[in-house]
Amino acid sequence: MTADLMSPPSNSLVAEAAPRFLACLLNWGLYGALSVQVYWYYIAFPNDRWFPKTLVYSVYALDTAQTIIVTNDVFNVYAKNFGNTVMLDSIGTEWLAVPILTSIVSCTVQMYYGFRLKILSRSRVLMAVVYVVCAPLFCAS
Repeated sequence: MTADLMSPPSNSLVAEAAPRFLACLLNWGLYGALSVQVYWYYIAFPNDRWFPKTLVYSVYALDTAQTIIVTNDVFNVYAKNFGNTVMLDSIGTEWLAVPILTSIVSCTVQMYYGFRLKILSRSRVLMAVVYVVCAPLFCAS
């Protein structure tokens, strides 16, 4: 082996490569937690109406797509192009996963929370406050 392969990576390379890799690992961890929650929802609420079921499974499908996109991009950078430091700066398809899918999922969930707050508190004002706060999340993408 050459000396280049045996030497430790520079601090700047680690500082550039580590956050993306850790973000992918955290994404997989949170996806696992979401998978357990969706399974518990499926077991605990079999007689729920179609709207909450559709919402839960749609959010899960979008998060599954996001996890696949992020994993594909990280695989391309760290496995297919291992050692190519230029690939660390590539965006790939994360432009879709991170800002767009995240904003759609978070805004949808927050709006549903606002709807549930309206039902529980019987206050349209509280629902409107939640909607106004979550609207920039969706518009930011």
